[in-house]
Amino acid sequence: MIRRIINTADAPGTAGYATGGLPYSQAVVAGDLVFVSGQSPFDPSDGSVVGATIQEQTHQCLRNIEAILVAAGTSLDRVVNVSFFLRDPADFAGMNEAWVRWFPVDPPARQGACHWQDLERLRIAFAVVADASTSTGRHAKESPMAKRIINTPDAPGGASATGTFPYSQAVVAAGLVFIAGQGPFDPVNGSVVGATIQEQTRQCLRNVEAILVAAGSSIAKVVSVTFILRDPADFAGMNEEWARWFPTDPPARQGARHPLDVEGLRISIAAVAEA
Repeated sequence: MIRRIINTADAPGTAGYATGGLPYSQAVVAGDLVFVSGQSPFDPSDGSVVGATIQEQTHQCLRNIEAILVAAGTSLDRVVNVSFFLRDPADFAGMNEAWVRWFPVDPPARQGACHWQDLERLRIAFAVVADASTSTGRHAKESPMAKRIINTPDAPGGASATGTFPYSQAVVAAGLVFIAGQGPFDPVNGSVVGATIQEQTRQCLRNVEAILVAAGSSIAKVVSVTFILRDPADFAGMNEEWARWFPTDPPARQGARHPLDVEGLRISIAAVAEA
């Protein structure tokens, strides 16, 4: 597997102590994927925050991501997974308004969290993973292993499944399945299933499992998980249920706290699995 570093003057921040930049790369290409660092709404020329509204800042973040992807030899329509961080959960609708202009069809999977940005006026940041097989790697552009959208009525949400959410339940690319954040929702009516953290964890994982089955994979092939908890006190209860789903060889995982804005919602789970 070839690892390639991407830094371009067309996006803010370049890595390396030698140049006086920040100690990270804008992106790294590994195999058939490009991993793009978190991008904020900064002007590449002077580092100032672009825009006051959430729509303007979302546009600038995605412009920066697009510039990095072009430098990597791929494009925004090859994005398969997105993590976004909002200062204010009330900005969610405005972010989606801008989002659909960039991803009108076959949008990527995504998961979000609330994060108190350190810079004044900063409302949002995005990090993405994109398919780089159009330019390098073992999968040709026309290969059946190229980006594939997964939406199933057996799990809640998804752009094609309901026509209401501007993201896909999952995207398959480079031999992996990237699953959007799943809440403990009933696929039929969208209601929250369960009151306890154990019940809600179980429903999240049922939804993840349904999406993996639709993608031709399984819960046993999950390699990485990101979970979001409303209350850190739920951590032990989540683990209690978790061990029932992953009794041996459990996946890697990372968690965060987020003031989830749906009443009764305690947890959401995003996953990456082998296809």
